[in-house]
Amino acid sequence: MGASMLVDLISNGKPPGATESTVFGPFYREGGPEMPSGGNVAEGAEGGTPTVVYGRVPDMTGKSHRGRGARVWQADPEGLYDSQRPEIADELRMRGIFHSGADGSYVIRTTRPVHYQIPADGPVGEMPATMKRHPWRPAHIHFKITAPGYSPLTTHLFDNADEYLDSDAVFGVKDSLICEFPLHTTRDEDSARLGIDPPFCTAHYDFVLAPA
Repeated sequence: MGASMLVDLISNGKPPGATESTVFGPFYREGGPEMPSGGNVAEGAEGGTPTVVYGRVPDMTGKSHRGRGARVWQADPEGLYDSQRPEIADELRMRGIFHSGADGSYVIRTTRPVHYQIPADGPVGEMPATMKRHPWRPAHIHFKITAPGYSPLTTHLFDNADEYLDSDAVFGVKDSLICEFPLHTTRDEDSARLGIDPPFCTAHYDFVLAPA
């Protein structure tokens, strides 16, 4: 598992100032619905705290452009990915494809990520057990961001309140990818601007792309 981070560092290292990459993970799937700014990847998911993730996608000079693509995926509020649910294994849930606006901004609606247990059977489960490590990953949202002329970015946003940040089963956490998810319990400027009723969380993050 630590080897996967070493491969990521060698293959996807970013220059200082660019957003860092982290492990790709086994749950990425091609496809997913194209969504407008503010689209909800958690449509139909039960439970969880509604969450809005927003920010910009500039390059290292600070310039932002329309149309930078972001594929987003995450576990559902019960800590399972769509491919782990036999009843919906052929469906794509908790996934979406977004594009930055004219000012490079993006807005994504989802639910607050939760920590989850990696498969604990077979060799994958034996490895952490042998190392006397737990099999839990801290709460995170996956992003794969692409733009012509820039190095592709595969990364996560981690919830800073999660108990497993310092002991991620796959050693994928980087400090620069840890993000606050403040809870809004009353109507405020954010709820009015985003068109969402409390309680809900927000998370702000700018993904800085490195040149190819």
